[in-house]
Parts: sequence; structure tokens; C-alpha cells
Amino acid sequence: LATLEQWRGEPLDESILAIHDALRSTRGAVIGAVIVNRARESFTYAGVGNVELRVLGSPEPARPIPTNGTLGARLSQVRVWPHRWTEGTTLVIASDGISASWDIAAYPGLLGKSQQLLAGVLLRDFSRNSDDATVLVYR
Repeated sequence: LATLEQWRGEPLDESILAIHDALRSTRGAVIGAVIVNRARESFTYAGVGNVELRVLGSPEPARPIPTNGTLGARLSQVRVWPHRWTEGTTLVIASDGISASWDIAAYPGLLGKSQQLLAGVLLRDFSRNSDDATVLVYR
């Protein structure tokens, strides 16, 4: 967290490598990180480990693939995915404690509801009992 708090606009791959270095003496972690630049109508995403990003409500849906590895333990490189940002886009980042089988189409109207409700429904319906689960929703 201290490393994240020091972020001052450095590129996403540099930030993730700094977090990797800071976590070397720990059990390790996964990460999914997004930097949205509304002025440039773009965002970048990078993930390491079992974490997923879904881009919903965008004219250009995407499901970028995270880099294999574990922060603090094993990481060869960080892949940064650029994407176009448009108003109405919803980003959902979920850890592997959430089953990847969810489909927003199975919940008509949910995408238009609050971020908290969307995250809560995913946690309620797709959490795995054997793992911790995290869902972050951003608009």
C-alpha cells in the first residue's frame, strides 16, 4: 500500500514492478490495475496473477489477459493493455475467488445500477467458498 500511495503518474508497468520489489519478503500477491485518462479517452490495464478485467458497455469490449506470475515472488515482465475509454463504460476487476462464469447478460438492467450493487451481486452469486474474493467496479 505504501508503494501505491507514492504513485505520481508513473507508467503502469513501472508501478507494478515497484510493487513487485516491495513485496519480495512476503507470500506474494496478485494485482489488477487500471489508469483511466478521460481527457485522452483512454485507459491502460495491467494484471499479474489470477485476476480478470472485463470491459462492459463499451463499443469496443475487451478482456485483456493478465501476466502469469506472483508479485513479490515470480514476475518476468508486465504487459500493459491500452484501450479506448468512452462514457458509459464499466470496468469490473475480479480476483480468482469469483468464478469467471458470470455473464452480465443474465442480469438485465444490472449494468445501469450502482457499482456497489453490481459488485454485490457478483460476490453473492459467484464467490467460491474455497478462496477469498474481491470485485472492483468502476465507471
